[in-house]
Amino acid sequence: MEWQLQSDQAFLETEHWRVDLDPRAPNAGLKIRVGSTQLGEFLKISPKPSHSFKIQEAYVRQNDLIVRYEQSIADLYTIQLNWRRLNCEIPDALALEVWISVQTSLLDTHPTIEVRSGTPDALWHSLTLDDLSMDKSDSTAIGLVKKSGLTAMVMIEPSDARQARRIVDRSEDFAFRLLGDFMEKGVIRRARLRLLVVSAELSRSKVVKQFRAFIDSPLPLTA
Repeated sequence: MEWQLQSDQAFLETEHWRVDLDPRAPNAGLKIRVGSTQLGEFLKISPKPSHSFKIQEAYVRQNDLIVRYEQSIADLYTIQLNWRRLNCEIPDALALEVWISVQTSLLDTHPTIEVRSGTPDALWHSLTLDDLSMDKSDSTAIGLVKKSGLTAMVMIEPSDARQARRIVDRSEDFAFRLLGDFMEKGVIRRARLRLLVVSAELSRSKVVKQFRAFIDSPLPLTA
């Protein structure tokens, strides 16, 4: 299963899953369907200040869909999103990772990335790094939701989780803000997230195991 790019649309499709992404609108997220069931929209990426999302280039390289957005006259920074399809030991699981890179050519910018996942008629629950016995931090590291016999898990890499700010406004959403600090000209700042969807219940021990597999995995190559 590899990413396909057709008529400005990207998708992944297997016997069990279909994932659709409009590279021109990453703020619309990944639309995930299982059979005829629409599970929800995941990892909707919305920069603040807003970005024009004018694509400089988009291409598939092995398991990655790489999209670069240029810094137009109206934009304060450039963005690159690396969407990676992952192998998973859990049968019929869907595992994806996104690597968010932000860079500016200006002297004084404070870009923030809001990430939101939503599942209609299903409530999200969160786990902190303390809940996962990683450290005593109360930083949110995982969002979990169960719907139609499926479990979805959004994971935030610990170094990003410690700086992330949770947004609690809708119980049907799992949302948070990344970055936001002062950014020097030319410096690239990155954040890393993983999405796992399985057709089963996940015990706490299995959730911890998957999170540890995430943080122990090698970093993706930059384009």
